[in-house]
Amino acid sequence: MLVIEDVCIQYACGCTVTTATKPAQPIEKSTAGPSLLTQVIVAKYADHLPLNRQEKMFRRWGVELPRQTLCGWMGQVAELLDPLYGRAKRFVLASKVVQTDDTPVKVLDRSLPKTRTGRIWPYVGDAAHPAVVYDYTPTRERDGPEEFLKGYRGYLQADAYSAYDQFFTQPGRGMVEVGCWGQARRHFYDAKETDRARMGAVFAAIAQLYGVEKLARERGIRGEARRILREQGARPLLEELHAYLLRIGAELLPKSAAGQAVA
Repeated sequence: MLVIEDVCIQYACGCTVTTATKPAQPIEKSTAGPSLLTQVIVAKYADHLPLNRQEKMFRRWGVELPRQTLCGWMGQVAELLDPLYGRAKRFVLASKVVQTDDTPVKVLDRSLPKTRTGRIWPYVGDAAHPAVVYDYTPTRERDGPEEFLKGYRGYLQADAYSAYDQFFTQPGRGMVEVGCWGQARRHFYDAKETDRARMGAVFAAIAQLYGVEKLARERGIRGEARRILREQGARPLLEELHAYLLRIGAELLPKSAAGQAVA
């Protein structure tokens, strides 16, 4: 066993006694140093090891660390990291383009006989602000992204969730909607089993659009040159696809999977 002992030496002269200060600790008056706290944090949030499992693992190593203690550490470390989180948020929201989506997560609730569904929202910065910030909300209501994006001006790329609509219909917000082809394509994928011919044509058109972006990446085309490439390569494809969707939309039942995808 390795024991690390911090010795605080006292110095004295004829008039006073002074004790050297001990090294700063992340959590005052705690036995947990930076390495141990980092281990618990990474195991829980990166490796998905709940604190009760970590408690058993530490016990196998001969260390008694109750989960209540581990949980307390997580709360205190969260407070320590809050300024860093705030700075990361400001960094991401300085982007010209921000991407977001929400992921459901099961949450324990003592007032309910079963788990409920919370939401984790990642906000991804652009190439000049390469960072991701996560925000948790207990529901999927608009209040979550509304609060996080308060003051943001720029392009927001997201799915077609209706909660975002007010961001783009109010000119004073200064926010521009950017759709996601991955999200749009998914609806046609879900409908292809019932209408393979017409949905297959949509897939072929989307594949051509992806081909334009692939060409830009492979050739390192960026900035204004990429915009021109999209104008010349992607815009005609989009106009053709739009006309095709309008044509087949009149032939489809509105409540069918294909009809809803086209709509």
